[in-house]
Amino acid sequence: MFADLQSLSFCELCSNEKVKNEVLTQMRSLGKEGGLKGFEQVKDICLTPDAFSVDNDLLTPTFKFKRHVAKTYFEKELAALYA
Repeated sequence: MFADLQSLSFCELCSNEKVKNEVLTQMRSLGKEGGLKGFEQVKDICLTPDAFSVDNDLLTPTFKFKRHVAKTYFEKELAALYA
């Protein structure tokens, strides 16, 4: 099914619609298995090749997620998800 994707780089995989749809399908399936209600289910996702790290300031030195920084960092992606 995904044989055509084997030659793609990680960045290309993150921007590929087939990959995004497969990850989203798997997340929704796991949500159903876990008993999540419709409003608790994931509606859309954005795959990014950027790792969350202290170096790009998305994590604190104790590896806590910096929500405000991430909101700014992924502003365009978030706007597209909520459009």
